[in-house]
Amino acid sequence: MNWQKILTYQRLKALAGSRSYEAGMAYFEAGAVSGLLVGEQTLTGWVQGSERYRVRLDYNLETNTDANAKEGEEQFSADCTCPFSREGNFCKHCVAIGVAVLKADKDSESSSQPVSIGSLRAYLEARSKEQLIALLLEQVSRDDELQNRLLLEIAQSSPNGPDLSIYRKSIDRAVKIHGYLDYGDVSDYADGIQAVIASLKELCKKGFATETRELTEYVLLTLNEEINSIDDSNGEVGEGWQHLHQLHLEATLQSPGDPFVLADWLYKAEMGSDWDNEIDAEDYYPALGERGKERFREIVRTAWAALPSLGPGASGSYGGNRYRLTGLMCSFAQEDGDFQAEMEINQHDLSSAYRFLEIAQLYRSANDPASALEWAEKGVAQFSEKPDSRLLDFLVEQYTLGARYEDAYAILWNRFEAGPNFDNYRSLHNYAKPRNEWEAWRTRCWQRLREAVAQRKRPSQTGAYGFHGTADHSLLVTILLWEKRDEEAWLEAEMGDCSRELWLKLAQIREENHPQDALRLYREEIDRQLQAITNGEYKQPMTYLIKIRDLLLRTEEEDRFKTYISALRTEYKRKRNFIKILDENRFPV
Repeated sequence: MNWQKILTYQRLKALAGSRSYEAGMAYFEAGAVSGLLVGEQTLTGWVQGSERYRVRLDYNLETNTDANAKEGEEQFSADCTCPFSREGNFCKHCVAIGVAVLKADKDSESSSQPVSIGSLRAYLEARSKEQLIALLLEQVSRDDELQNRLLLEIAQSSPNGPDLSIYRKSIDRAVKIHGYLDYGDVSDYADGIQAVIASLKELCKKGFATETRELTEYVLLTLNEEINSIDDSNGEVGEGWQHLHQLHLEATLQSPGDPFVLADWLYKAEMGSDWDNEIDAEDYYPALGERGKERFREIVRTAWAALPSLGPGASGSYGGNRYRLTGLMCSFAQEDGDFQAEMEINQHDLSSAYRFLEIAQLYRSANDPASALEWAEKGVAQFSEKPDSRLLDFLVEQYTLGARYEDAYAILWNRFEAGPNFDNYRSLHNYAKPRNEWEAWRTRCWQRLREAVAQRKRPSQTGAYGFHGTADHSLLVTILLWEKRDEEAWLEAEMGDCSRELWLKLAQIREENHPQDALRLYREEIDRQLQAITNGEYKQPMTYLIKIRDLLLRTEEEDRFKTYISALRTEYKRKRNFIKILDENRFPV
């Protein structure tokens, strides 16, 4: 396959976007590409960025038979060990690999020059068995990943069945960590775990389910011991953790073993892991049988009985595996259809307002609105000094269902009065408006808002909160803009100032009918940004400069724009990058 016909510059740009495309070109020009291998449908190589990243591009022949397919069609799959690619993006490192192929020069000695997999195959096929063994052994002595892969194959190919001791050694080599594993090294580590998983899956397919179950338990135990030594921000090791649990379940269903031993393992797996647990004990019930299920329940009940009851405000709600034990006990009650037992379990922890909400929600789900209301009211009473907004919302819903509108309004008003902010204002509005009672409530709300602003009024730091360094009315402006009272919002801002973001929003609104107001604000913003910029990034001030140009052209004041640009050139003449951008954009044209 001719990669230079299929992987064009245009397609690279379409796949990556302009920014990543330009960055990838720069990487190639800087000589960051190495180890490029070209196969019939695959490109692999390395790109040196902030870390050394492994890149793979695949061309999907099955779904792409037309070399002239449109730019947007899914022709290529890309994989890079960088974070941006792991999020599903075609990254700059993938671009660099593609560019290296497109710019291939047979006479060049650059490290970015591609090597054909076909030529490597031809060379290897011409070597003797002894030469190939020597070559492989030499590489094995340098490559831990390859060494471990061969160990796994040796362990699996023993004539007397899998050699578990070799398997465990191989698992230790792949999983155990000495020191701390930084984010940049996690990808290779995760690949090693996936290699172990692939080998264990193959072992299970060959009929060694018991051995697979035991070895998978060993991997999980070993990996759990390393959790605090891994920066798995990207979730690659966590993905392997999920696959291991799925494999363990499959092997256990094929070869359950002693149900009591399995019950003990399940409990330890549920309680002893610091990872997000992927185990659902119910999935193991066919393997546990009735005796194993009862043993599992007995272990959980014993641990649960040792937990103290927690009253309002008590600590320890999420300590000592309490959360997991509560979940298991509730699942037992649900399996038994014992709603009362489930409620008693939940009432064992009343440490937070949210716990009262959960209980109230359960009663509502059970079509018991009276008990739901009772528990919601209890929660609000117990945590009156610091109510949970979710519990208050639930109580408003219950009062409304019972036609207790005055009580609902009391909740909403008390919350707003205690915290006069936009969210509480909107909640009261959304409740009163459909009932045609908003105007009276709005008057009360604005009285409280004015009081709140007056109470906390203080001089703002010039340039930090607003354009003019006076007292701040951002909350009032925000609410008025939400209500589409744009002129009132403008007057409020003029009277009491507001945040820079709100001033710019007001400027955009006033472009149509009050262009001079918008011009003044945009000029102030440009000055503020130009004075603050130290890194040569002038994208934002240029955005507002274009707005000013368009406004002045619309009002037929082109000469005024020329005068303004001339003044900017004079005042900021030392900012050479800014002047250069003005020239490149042919300002004031």
